[in-house]
Amino acid sequence: MYTACVAIRRNISFYGAAPDETDYPDMMQVVTGAIEPGENAGQAALREVQEELGVHPLECYVLPIINSFYHARRHTIDHSAVFAARIGLDTKIVLSSEHSECFWLTSAEAEKRLVMPGHRQGVQILCDHILDKEKKKYLTRIV
Repeated sequence: MYTACVAIRRNISFYGAAPDETDYPDMMQVVTGAIEPGENAGQAALREVQEELGVHPLECYVLPIINSFYHARRHTIDHSAVFAARIGLDTKIVLSSEHSECFWLTSAEAEKRLVMPGHRQGVQILCDHILDKEKKKYLTRIV
C-alpha cells in the first residue's frame, strides 16, 4: 500500500519532482511513498512530505480517490491513498536526495507535465474539491 500527496500553495500551485530512482527515472511526480509498518496512510503522507520536501504542511486533506498501478519490478498491483497538503508561501523546500529538482506549477501545467494518469487525476480532483468551498467541507482534514 502506498500514499501520494499533492503539495499546494495558495490552492493553485502544485509540487512535482524529478526523482533519481530506477523505477521511474526523471519522471515528474507528486510526493509518493510506501506506508511503513505501524503507519496509516495519512501518517505516511505527512512523513513523505517531511522526508521529500523537508516541510510540515499547514493543512492536509484526504482526497476522494484511490490510485491503482502496476509495479513492474515487483510484479504487483498496488494502490495509493491520495492527500492534498498545503504549504506556506514562504516555506523553504529542502529536497531529499531521491529528487533532482522541484517545480511549482499551475494546475494546467501540472496536468501537462505529470506522466502518471493517477497523478493527473489527483490534481483534477484536488482542484475540484479544494477550490469549491461547498465540496471542501466534506473532505477529511488530518492536519
